[in-house]
Amino acid sequence: MFLRNIERMDRVRADGFTIIELMVAMTVFLVVVGISSGIFTRTIRTQRIVTDMSASLNNVTLALEQIAREARTGYFFTLGSDLDMLSFTNVWGESVEYTLDQEGRIVRTVLGGESQLITSAGTNISQLRFKVAKKMDGGSALITIATTASGEGDIDIHLQTSVSSRIVGF
Repeated sequence: MFLRNIERMDRVRADGFTIIELMVAMTVFLVVVGISSGIFTRTIRTQRIVTDMSASLNNVTLALEQIAREARTGYFFTLGSDLDMLSFTNVWGESVEYTLDQEGRIVRTVLGGESQLITSAGTNISQLRFKVAKKMDGGSALITIATTASGEGDIDIHLQTSVSSRIVGF
């Protein structure tokens, strides 16, 4: 009779898991799921930040390219007192001014006309600086445009470009 009970216990044990084995397996599973979900959440957050910064970078790059294109054929360059405003006469004879508004967007203003934003509302520019250097021989001016775009998570993107005016003698 005693041997029969032992055989039956061996058979029962071979057919399933003990409660302790199940608890250990569930604990290991929950730890792995917890770590994986934390990594996944962080990856999604990082991807969102990178996407936002990429959109801001594209927007600021397009704005700098627009300023550079118009300045390339401009003349009579003047700077604001804090070097944060550039005004000049463009190829069509219009007095144009580029500056940074209070919300951190680049604004283009034509004298006697309306101001227009050249960066989107989602782009936050914390700094915009201009530098104009005339060549020694009285030739074209060299305009340097430097900007800092701020993003989520204290990430700053610094961009700078220089353009030489094609108009000689002004």
